[in-house]
Amino acid sequence: MSSLLTPQEVAAVLRRPLDSIYALARTGQLRAVRDGRRYKFREEDVIAYIEERMTKPFKNSFTRAPDRGYAKPRRAPERNGA
Repeated sequence: MSSLLTPQEVAAVLRRPLDSIYALARTGQLRAVRDGRRYKFREEDVIAYIEERMTKPFKNSFTRAPDRGYAKPRRAPERNGA
């Protein structure tokens, strides 16, 4: 069985204000267990929250044309001043 964390412990782990932790729980962004009026957080739910928000791999903005090297990204067409 996993351990349950208090909102204060979660705030310390995430380095976020306590009000922010309560808001994440109310909106369902961070899963929580209600014990009467108190919130408790499962350790694996906090870890899942962190992993969901990890940055994605960098996507290169240059496209590779076959046998021609790298091409510059396309620009939006310029508007005529009308």
